[in-house]
Amino acid sequence: MGVSRELIAGDCITPLPFPTTCKTNDKTCVICISDTHNSKPPLPDGEILLHAGDLSQYGLVDEIQAQTRLAER
Repeated sequence: MGVSRELIAGDCITPLPFPTTCKTNDKTCVICISDTHNSKPPLPDGEILLHAGDLSQYGLVDEIQAQTRLAER
């Protein structure tokens, strides 16, 4: 098997200790968060930010707009 492989449902990925940095030239760093409910957690640097749900408290447009600014840094 090569360095990369396809992930399938049920695969387990060991998270990096937090805080961490993704300073590798040969890998893509994916930051995965969920259940932020309008909070702004500290995020390590990475190439892809994946938010897995419960981004806002009530789903209001202004809440969503404020939260999407997390990725604008």
